[in-house]
Parts: sequence; structure tokens; C-alpha cells
Amino acid sequence: MVEVVQFSRDHLAGVLALCEAESWPTYPADSARAEAALCAPGTLTLVAVDAGAVVGFAHALTDGLRLYLAEIVTVARRRREGIARRLIGELFERSGVARVDLLTDTADAFYATFPHRRFSGFRLYSPPGGQS
Repeated sequence: MVEVVQFSRDHLAGVLALCEAESWPTYPADSARAEAALCAPGTLTLVAVDAGAVVGFAHALTDGLRLYLAEIVTVARRRREGIARRLIGELFERSGVARVDLLTDTADAFYATFPHRRFSGFRLYSPPGGQS
């Protein structure tokens, strides 16, 4: 049975493995930095655990009024079991927010199953040399 719990250091290897499987290089490249980000003030990181194995995680930034979903993923073989939906439900419940903002380029159909309003956005990158 899947249990959703607050992220702890014990979950780090499982979260990094999920990121690697999705070809998300940032966290696996520096596990200490990943752990710091996942535990940082103003964040809420939840993991879905089944029989001791991490089968999903959600990492969000919140100010207590709204929440930005930065990452969410489940193990590929466990998709369509409701794990991501449960993680999102727990984010709402544990944070107490009324709205979650997010960007996606692969899961529109999934997010459209929630009450929602579409908006567009940009992902900005630091210019070379750090100058804007």
C-alpha cells in the first residue's frame, strides 16, 4: 500500500533515482544540493512510498497562500495508479493553499482532470556570465 510522507534524508536515493530515470540531471548531479533544495524553508516535499521503496515524489514551493509545483513524478511502471493525484491532494491538504500553479510540457491531459484555469508562462535562464 502506498503511503505519502514528508521527505527525509532516507528518501534521497529513491528521489535521485526517479530524477535519473526521467533524465532530470540537476538533482543527481549534486546530491547534497538536492537534499538542501528538497528540505529548504518554504518548500514542501512529499514522497510516495510502497514497501519501503520510493515510487513517487512531489516538490513544491509555498508561501502559505499559494503553492508552485516544481517537480512531480512517479515510477514509470506505477503510472496511472493515482499516485501523482494523491501527491497533489496531499500538497493541498498539508499546505492549506487554495491554488497550485505549475508548468508542464508533457502532462496537460492529466492536469486538465483537476479543476483548473490555463495560463501561459516562461522559464527564464541566467544569461552567460550572470549579466542580464
